[in-house]
Amino acid sequence: MNDKALKKITLLLVVLFLTFGTMIPNKNWVQAASGTPPKVININRNLPLDEKTNATSITYLVTFSESVTGVDSDDFILTTTGNASGRIASVVGGGTIFQVMVNDITGVGTLRLDLKPSGTGIVNGDGLAIATGYTVGQVYTVGTAPTIITQPSNQTITAGGSATFTVTATGDATLSYQWQKGGINIVGATSASLTINNLQTSDAGDYTVVVTNEIGNVTSNAATLSIKPATVAPTITTQPSDKTITVGGGAIFTVTATGDAPLNYQWKKGGVDIAGGASASLTINNVQISDAGSYTVVVTNAVGNVTSNTATLTVTPVPVALEITTQPSNQMIIAGGSATFTVTATSDTSLSYQWKKDGADIVGATRASLTINNVQAGDAGIYAVVVTNAVGNATSNAATLTVMPAPTPVDPTPGNGDVEVEPTQPAPVNPTPTVPTQPTPSVPAPTDTVTPPADNTETTPPLEVPTETPSVEQDILKLVKLDLPVGLVEGSVTITINKETGNLVITSTELNNTRAATITIPVLTENANKILKIRTANGLEAVAYTIKDGKIVVQLHKAGELVFVDANIDLTDISNNQFRSDIEMLAQRGIFTGDNGKFNPTANMTRAQFAGTLVRALGLNETATSFADVNSSTWYAGSAGALADLGLMNGESGAFNPGGKITRQQMFAVLSNLLEAKGIEASNDLTGDFKDASKVSDYAKPHVSILIEIGAVSGDNGLLKPQENVTKGQMAKVLAKVLAKVEAL
Repeated sequence: MNDKALKKITLLLVVLFLTFGTMIPNKNWVQAASGTPPKVININRNLPLDEKTNATSITYLVTFSESVTGVDSDDFILTTTGNASGRIASVVGGGTIFQVMVNDITGVGTLRLDLKPSGTGIVNGDGLAIATGYTVGQVYTVGTAPTIITQPSNQTITAGGSATFTVTATGDATLSYQWQKGGINIVGATSASLTINNLQTSDAGDYTVVVTNEIGNVTSNAATLSIKPATVAPTITTQPSDKTITVGGGAIFTVTATGDAPLNYQWKKGGVDIAGGASASLTINNVQISDAGSYTVVVTNAVGNVTSNTATLTVTPVPVALEITTQPSNQMIIAGGSATFTVTATSDTSLSYQWKKDGADIVGATRASLTINNVQAGDAGIYAVVVTNAVGNATSNAATLTVMPAPTPVDPTPGNGDVEVEPTQPAPVNPTPTVPTQPTPSVPAPTDTVTPPADNTETTPPLEVPTETPSVEQDILKLVKLDLPVGLVEGSVTITINKETGNLVITSTELNNTRAATITIPVLTENANKILKIRTANGLEAVAYTIKDGKIVVQLHKAGELVFVDANIDLTDISNNQFRSDIEMLAQRGIFTGDNGKFNPTANMTRAQFAGTLVRALGLNETATSFADVNSSTWYAGSAGALADLGLMNGESGAFNPGGKITRQQMFAVLSNLLEAKGIEASNDLTGDFKDASKVSDYAKPHVSILIEIGAVSGDNGLLKPQENVTKGQMAKVLAKVLAKVEAL
């Protein structure tokens, strides 16, 4: 290059510098001016607007706080997740709003457009540069949503077999699966295939699968699973049993079998087919000695056959009728002694005995003799025995037991030696007991001696007068009213008086949880402030009752002795509780019990506590439970069994869940059943007046409405709170209202 050319190039550079160098400042040369610098207000999705997209090109809208210049693609960066990527292609716009286009989007994940924190060259009209970046703009989630290529297909499988449903799907990133039956998720069914083993009829239904990735999800077509009954060979569930029949009688052998129909039967004797013996039972009339032998039956269907166990028929000769040769005799016994009745009978077969008193069987009295020790006045009556053999039975003559009061002994006068006490009643027929010469420990000697009269005639000491004479008992019993439920006859429930305590004793074997006797008792002055309970073999128990017109009306599901007890309440944590009066009333009756002097009214009530409370409130009998999670030795086992028997608390899948909580609507449903049993129904749905009526399950609405109608449920600030767990205090309020309503009917 020569000097002339070099000079031209130098001159050109100088001109360019003078022309443009001062007009286009370097980005790093921008000087801060006075005032507020501009900033980004937001960076939002523009095209498309939806967050999730499978587009390969997207645009963001960038909004500044004021008009700016110097905005270009180098001012921005893409922040991504997963393997998503893209390229900032262009920036268009002006003033406060600019559109940034991102092209060549690939992968799966998220994209966010950020403004660099520095070095952008973006300035406002005063030349002030933007001071900060922006990293909180809206995000695009990019990729392809799942698509199902192969749908699961219908299946028809025999019971006991296996079924497999399969789906094939495509889509970006990892695909997840959730199989459903009837729209309900199947626990653990989260792969592309679903296998069900040992199919049962309950497995039949419609199955679908939901395939999901980060972009979206898709649900498959429904695939129907149909179950065919399994082909089953015969199985004998009840074998024929041995028979012992008297000549001339009839014998019936029966078998019970299961398996695919039709089932065919063939009875055999000694392995040989019996003509006409082709049903599930074999009847032999007018049995003879020749019919004795071994019998079996072969049960057959299209799949196979099975032979029963052998049943032996034993044939006995006709027995001779029995004859009573020695009849029981009358007895006259002093109270405290022993009485023995005896019968003798002849027969060529075994004999059985059943003694009766006044026509009623005596439990356990099944021998040829009957002995009664420590005879008391209540043992007096007419005794007989029914003797039975294979031919028939015979009833003995009646024998009367007369019980005389025991004489009161007299202290011997010093120096007089032995004193003989004359009985005030006729002497017993056989034998006459001898009074001991000295008082025995069982008969305490009186503290005072008897002074003979002036004429020295011997006197007989008076007998002890019972504290309650029969006439007094009869007068009391006349004031007691007994109403029997449908199904019980007169005499199935009896009421007597305990002479020692003066309490009423109810005797019956017919009362149970579904059958209660109603007893009306006058309230005596001394019992006015006491609580009525019943004493059974389990001790003192609560009993369902109310007081009307000065009389107590008792609902009894069990026999026992009615006892008045003091109403002592010692619960230290209910004094300021809003449900105090209800808690005290239920505690007085023994329906609620405290724990170390506390009731804990705000504690949630467990299912076990709820069951125990309800059984005590209704005076029900505890019964055995079959719940798998309830040990028979636990305190609540009998209560769980009783409520399950009545259908009030059924558990779930064989479990009672005793520690689980009771929701308010569950409590409403159970307690309203007591009112429904009395014919009380709600006139209409009353839950709509509450703000959270939509949270009440459909099954519970009629139950809740009943309780609202009788004033047992009033809500809390316009809320029913049906799904919340019920507290012990809340339970006390509703139960007290329900019992009051039931007892008033």
